[in-house]
Amino acid sequence: MDKFLCWNVRGANNTQKQRTIKQFIQNQGVGFVGLLETRIKVHKLGTLYLNVFDGWCFSTNIAWHRGGRIVIAWNPVRYIVDIIKCTSQLIHLKISTMDHTFSSFATIIYAFNDKNGREMLWKDLAALATNDNWFLMGDFNDILSKEERIDHKVKYYPDIAFANCVEQCHLEDVKATGNFFTWPNKQQGQDRIWSKIDRAMANQAWLDQYRTAEANFMNEGTFDHSPCVLSLYPKRAEGRKPFRYFKMWSSYPSFRSKVYEMWNKRVYGTKMYQVVSKLKSLKPVLKEINKAGVSDIHTTVQRAKGELENVQQQLQQDPFDVVKIDREIAARAKLIQVQQDYSAFLQQKAKVTWIQNGDLNTANFHASIKKRARHNQIFSIESKNGTRINDPNLISAAFVDYYKDLLGTSLTNRRPVLKKLLSRGAVLSTQQAENLMMQFTKDEVKAALFDIPWKTRIVIRVSFFKIAGR
Repeated sequence: MDKFLCWNVRGANNTQKQRTIKQFIQNQGVGFVGLLETRIKVHKLGTLYLNVFDGWCFSTNIAWHRGGRIVIAWNPVRYIVDIIKCTSQLIHLKISTMDHTFSSFATIIYAFNDKNGREMLWKDLAALATNDNWFLMGDFNDILSKEERIDHKVKYYPDIAFANCVEQCHLEDVKATGNFFTWPNKQQGQDRIWSKIDRAMANQAWLDQYRTAEANFMNEGTFDHSPCVLSLYPKRAEGRKPFRYFKMWSSYPSFRSKVYEMWNKRVYGTKMYQVVSKLKSLKPVLKEINKAGVSDIHTTVQRAKGELENVQQQLQQDPFDVVKIDREIAARAKLIQVQQDYSAFLQQKAKVTWIQNGDLNTANFHASIKKRARHNQIFSIESKNGTRINDPNLISAAFVDYYKDLLGTSLTNRRPVLKKLLSRGAVLSTQQAENLMMQFTKDEVKAALFDIPWKTRIVIRVSFFKIAGR
């Protein structure tokens, strides 16, 4: 498993700091390191190398900025690194593994504190933008949304130049875990500020290629910034996917009749058992509809487009042919229907309902689906004893242990509930029980709610009234 570390250490001259950094690298099993704000002078680079990176390859951007803002190091047994560009705020390189399982452009960033100084960084990143695999790690010294910086006194807003750069380069945050805020100013009480200025980002090509990537922002300890460890977990066999209903199935010609036929079959048992049994019996029917009509909805859309285009070309040769006109009308209606089905399918998969239907939004839907799939995956988790685990079986066990502690376990030799004892307390009368089971109307529900005194009235969500048909 490949791991990359980027960490703003704010000075690495201290021997104790160097020892802490080396121990962290060894504990995490990192093979590539980017240290930021090292403040190492030229004559002390050798000491840093011997104390932290002995046996590794080593480079810095000290020639582009006095004091050396960025130091990179890598294990030559595992990685091949070609440095392409250096500035005072970045080191851009190509990194590959010896076994060719990983290859990507990488940019290690330590942005200036001032807005004007960062302008050159955004320009450099825009010039480096590529459609090939590319990821970035570092301290951007800026935020992308106002929620990424909080304090009690001043409200901060993101610099539009950073957001424009991210959009222009088609970058996106890598799936992250651990700390959300990566830098506190270490002040007391009301003067404390929290910011998310350290991040790991990548373009769509990189995210598609390395879908098991996860950036873990850990506690900063005695340092100022959270260390970021980017891990590329091995691909895992996916478990059985749960059955999911898609709205596009309702457009299938025999959908209503098949569902009606299955739902009207007699099932004996409690009401809940009847509902569950009928839903289970519907699964094979809906799967058959999916297989017969809409299993490859994208191909169906392309085929419908081709049919409409073909008949319209024929109409150009004979514009008043009644048969061809009828075929054109039917082909147009079919294309509209399958496009609506495809749009509904993408919206449901991505859970994005605000994007309007249309061909131009297909890429947005697919990007949303991929992003949601990445964020729904769990590659690592912190167990209750504080250790981070990434073995799939241990992750499952950690979830089970957590909910066992939360919900409790079964008690052996538990005494049964005595109905006679319960009957000695307050119980519902027969009339009260019948009243609870009576049918009620929407108007009665509405009237009952508005009869509640205004001082104790519960605020009801608008969605409730939508469901009630108000």
